[in-house]
Amino acid sequence: MTHRRGDAPFITDSGTMNHTRREKLTAVTPESPCPVCAGDHKCSVGDGGLILCGRRDGPVLGFDHRGPSRGDGQFHIYRRADAPTPDRPNKPNKPNTPRDWGVIAREYAARFDADARTELSGRLELPPEVFSALPLLGVCGRSVSGRTFTFPECSGDRRVIGLSTREPNPDGPDTKKMIAGGKRGLAIPDGWRERPGPVLLVEGVSDTLALTAAGLPALGRPSNTGGGTDLVALLGDLPLGRPVYVVGENDQKEGGPWPGREGAERTATALGSALGRPVPVAMTPAGAKDVRQWLAARTRDAAWDVAGQELVAELSRTAEPPPRRGRPEIVVTTEEHVVNDAAADALMGADGIYQRGGQLVRVVRLDEPPRPGPRSGFRRTRP
Repeated sequence: MTHRRGDAPFITDSGTMNHTRREKLTAVTPESPCPVCAGDHKCSVGDGGLILCGRRDGPVLGFDHRGPSRGDGQFHIYRRADAPTPDRPNKPNKPNTPRDWGVIAREYAARFDADARTELSGRLELPPEVFSALPLLGVCGRSVSGRTFTFPECSGDRRVIGLSTREPNPDGPDTKKMIAGGKRGLAIPDGWRERPGPVLLVEGVSDTLALTAAGLPALGRPSNTGGGTDLVALLGDLPLGRPVYVVGENDQKEGGPWPGREGAERTATALGSALGRPVPVAMTPAGAKDVRQWLAARTRDAAWDVAGQELVAELSRTAEPPPRRGRPEIVVTTEEHVVNDAAADALMGADGIYQRGGQLVRVVRLDEPPRPGPRSGFRRTRP
């Protein structure tokens, strides 16, 4: 490929994957003709040994033909067959250090000022004071449509392991993404253990904040089936007498799957087995997709704490154990991601089988007889 910087032409050798070097060209003359065609004009020679020939267009004895120039196909690139190919200077490898998501979250949190708080309150239909329960909530950008907010996602030991974002979309609902390099985790509001009542495991940070605004203990799962291992770590020391509900969403498509219910049932089954306690499923009351939507509608006529108690009463009334799952069937097709998702779902209900290092492992405890029934895909460390 030929380039021109001011009056000085350049050539790039792209003939091999490992050698790409831009060379300064000098036009041939009668005193210094083209090595390939012996012409005294039209051709050029690079300072690294490449030859740009305007007369030959194929193999030439004694030369390595690199093909036509990408910039102008009438010129072909050559190098003497016995000439070494110059390498680019070796650059030291940059250390692959992991990103400190806690530090990044604090940088974005410093931008969450009063105006940002007011904007997010309006977009989520939540009281602005609830955002203090997530002190690392932040802002990473801004457009004419509004700010892009960041939300910390945490592991079971409350370390920030990733940041999700909520970007305004003028044509519809906000766009939700993860910042590249982070991992999915839990939304963990400050003081969740101290709030009275059953612990409610909902999907997403906005539902978590809505329940927190209503004075209820809530933890946010990253998806309908995600976050199980972190929930086991976080809830492992919760008293057995305190109820835990996995809250499902009313997101069933007409005649299609119901990811909110199905994910809640799978999560409840796995958590119950891993924690050794009952974990019922409680569906969002009819008329709303999720608990944030239900509370937003109810708080038009009632205070947030009153609406929260009404919601807990309804969830407690309808909560029920997840159904036992039968033997899963996986149809292997060319759609690899669909097959992988089906396998992951089946693994969650497998009898004592876990995935580790790309292999399936059966864990056997020698001090107790095997227990019948589905087991969890989540592991809990036992002493």
